[in-house]
Amino acid sequence: MPGGLTIAVLLTAAVVLGVVGLWKSDLGRRPRPDLTTLAGSRLPEESPLAGSLSCRDCHPGETAGHEASGHARTLQPAAATEAAHAIDGRRFDDPALPGQSWSYRIEGSRLVAERRENGEFRSRQLLDLALGSGAHATTFVSLSPDPAGGPLSGLEHRLTYYRHEGSMGVTPGQAAAQDQPGRSPDGFALSPARLLDCLSCHGTHAAPASGSLRPETFLPNVHCERCHGPAREHVRRAEAGIRSERLLALPFGPGRATAADQIELCGRCHRLPSMVPAESIVPENAALARFPSVGLVQSACYTRSAGQLRCTTCHDPHARAASAANRYEAACLDCHASGPVDPATEPIPMRQVPCPVNPDSGCVGCHMPAREVGYGLRFTDHWIRRRADG
Repeated sequence: MPGGLTIAVLLTAAVVLGVVGLWKSDLGRRPRPDLTTLAGSRLPEESPLAGSLSCRDCHPGETAGHEASGHARTLQPAAATEAAHAIDGRRFDDPALPGQSWSYRIEGSRLVAERRENGEFRSRQLLDLALGSGAHATTFVSLSPDPAGGPLSGLEHRLTYYRHEGSMGVTPGQAAAQDQPGRSPDGFALSPARLLDCLSCHGTHAAPASGSLRPETFLPNVHCERCHGPAREHVRRAEAGIRSERLLALPFGPGRATAADQIELCGRCHRLPSMVPAESIVPENAALARFPSVGLVQSACYTRSAGQLRCTTCHDPHARAASAANRYEAACLDCHASGPVDPATEPIPMRQVPCPVNPDSGCVGCHMPAREVGYGLRFTDHWIRRRADG
């Protein structure tokens, strides 16, 4: 073998062995499952999920609308988010812990956070996931694989990015005393069950009977099957040419859900009254505006509509939430119109009287105003009612 060729072969072998060595070293140090790159085509055959890409051919309109919605970006790789790029290379003081500060930088495909106390290095975190659409805030989570092969746990990062301020602040729920179980200057520890609970609202996944997260059956973001139910059999039948609505019906869909069903489905993530302390459900509690389902079911508009008022009365579930008030006020005026009512064609069983202050507009600003819920955030109050300050 010529000398030059021998050297080339040896160099190639050295490079290959070096890469393999680094790969093994990295795996041995901290194997980190990536929950954010799975697509429907990569789901195992035994999974009941089809993946949202399977819906595009038959439902292009709904798919296109959904891709522009907040639900399509509720869970992303941390380093790929707008929030990560906004904090890259910056340092922030912890607003509640004097002397504590955090520095952030993007390293390749990872977002890295380092904590210092009075200038002294204390900890380093790899932030894997970003939770939230980013419209209001983005919270980061680090995944913690179990060395013994058990279920994943996690750590909710101590600080959250608040878009309206362009800055990091204390993550909601972490301002309490640090001696409480699970809390530390680094964040809030998430048990496998708690991590699964968090990601179940920010992702679309199938959990086994054990109740722990399975990366191989996890789909990020809130996609079609998160609401409509597993669709693999639905897709299989559609591809086979079956057109029967009965045979193609998914567990949840148009004509198969009451107003209460919608509240239950949406409220699993947007909160149900049973999920908050009963004593907190009072009109003066502005923080309830964060939980639209809780507020809505307190409203006479909901309780007296005979099942006609539901989440989809105002919101297109496949699209980004509209920002124009007149889009929602049209729904109000369907029930509180000032014109004459024809009983033969009236679609709403219990017609309500027009507003005596302004019967034609201004409904949302008066009866559903945006309220300060803390952390500088404002949400529309879904507890529709007459207000003493109106």
